[in-house]
Amino acid sequence: MVIVGLIAWRLARRKSEHPALVTVICTRLCRFPPFGLLALLLVALKQDLPA
Repeated sequence: MVIVGLIAWRLARRKSEHPALVTVICTRLCRFPPFGLLALLLVALKQDLPA
């Protein structure tokens, strides 16, 4: 859960306006392994925010 949280936080900082919310959702979904991986995949595939 901690590893997924760290990965989600690093990805969400670049790709979301609300990185804390995305991190919480990903770590909560980590309780059900397929959903946790799916959430990380969705965050990873999202386009970066404009600088």
